[in-house]
Amino acid sequence: MSRQVLTSPFRLADLRFGDEEAEGDELLDKTYVHRPHVEAILGQKRPVVVGDRGSGKSAIFRRLAAGAASADGHPHVGILPVAKPYNLLHKIMVDEPAWLDTDKICAAWLVVVASMVASALPASAPKELRRDAVGIRAALGLSVPPASFPSRAFHAVARLFGGTTLRLTAGPAQVEVTLPSGSGGRPGKAPVDVDRFLDEANSLLGESGLRAVVMADQIDEIAKWNRDKQKAVVRGLLQAVRDVHPREHIQFVVFLRTDLYARCEVEEKTKLVSKTVTLTWEEEDWLQVLVRRVLANEPFQRLASRLLSADGSTDIPGALQVLFPPEIEGQPADRWLIDSLHNGNGSVSPRLAVNLLFLVGQQAARPTDRVSTLPLFSADEAGQAMTKLSDLSFDEVVSDFKVAPSFVLSCRAGKLETFAKNDVQELFNEAEGDKEEQVLLLERLGFLERIVRERGPVRESLFQIPRLYTRCWDHA
Repeated sequence: MSRQVLTSPFRLADLRFGDEEAEGDELLDKTYVHRPHVEAILGQKRPVVVGDRGSGKSAIFRRLAAGAASADGHPHVGILPVAKPYNLLHKIMVDEPAWLDTDKICAAWLVVVASMVASALPASAPKELRRDAVGIRAALGLSVPPASFPSRAFHAVARLFGGTTLRLTAGPAQVEVTLPSGSGGRPGKAPVDVDRFLDEANSLLGESGLRAVVMADQIDEIAKWNRDKQKAVVRGLLQAVRDVHPREHIQFVVFLRTDLYARCEVEEKTKLVSKTVTLTWEEEDWLQVLVRRVLANEPFQRLASRLLSADGSTDIPGALQVLFPPEIEGQPADRWLIDSLHNGNGSVSPRLAVNLLFLVGQQAARPTDRVSTLPLFSADEAGQAMTKLSDLSFDEVVSDFKVAPSFVLSCRAGKLETFAKNDVQELFNEAEGDKEEQVLLLERLGFLERIVRERGPVRESLFQIPRLYTRCWDHA
């Protein structure tokens, strides 16, 4: 393909591709690719959202938190986001052994839900319900309406007799939360019944024609490398989701990484089948994310409008010509991208699109470079960036997920790509857990993929490590 000439040259270093973390991504709104999953979450009340890391969970969370619910035809839905639930849980779960008690963790999650619903109560709420709402929020350090001087004085006296903690019950469990000094919460001998609070709040919201949707994201940051604790946290979380679900006007939506959800018992997941949304990306949608990130830059505004289809999507073949030559390493550019980036679960994440663009920009960009021709990047630059991304993806398994690091490092050292499980038993370190459990965790992360190879009449069951992780081994 002959190189197209641009009328207004610009510096490659000035291009912006956004941020891999949705929380700080300034291009998210401009480049967001609509996901049908959002309608299922709210319209069909499916509160368990499951996806691999980088699959767009936090992007959906941010869109909903920003008010997309009203724009998408749910004007009476109030979104109550909890971006960092671990901060609230740690205020409730101060007793370390309690982190392995599923009932207590469930109770803690229900307290978090109640604390958010408390902020959405209409002014018509009965006095006792409002008092409990203030107590729950104050105990977690959340904002409450300012108390009058007589009320503050009464609370100070109440502390002398009732102590400095607020007791809360949910189902069979009870937790105690220390009230911050000067808070509007009032201690007392009688515990606050969280289940009753949610029931009464649900009825009141229904009378007002409202629905409160509490959303929790970044669950994987809780007890990040303590798998027993993390499993208990997720089990308690899903139990809380089931407890909240029958209430018509309160919804508890949780965004869970695939491997965490997969660790739950089969019986637990069976109870949630009709309540689960699994985030997946069609190849075309993923490519939309990639090209929109580039075309969102000012030098391409006019070109972007010309590449826009009637349905609002971008012409992928035309847009890819802006980025790359038609072929990279002997494959069409779109095929090369997908084949290089899918994991063992068969999915490719938008996060990888952002990272690839950032890395290929690093390969090509120098502060003084000015671009006057297209495509922006050569096949060599794309290949080098993909190798760096492969290296980062491999390191993530070892250093961030910390799953079977001895085995994973051994695979790279021996450049293993396809093998039978029995042939690699000695590569596992038993100090890192049961071998079967290590294999299972690696499968859930997408580092290992089960395949069947046929040799004449013989069918072999093998494991294969996707190119996403093995590409960097060729350049070790």
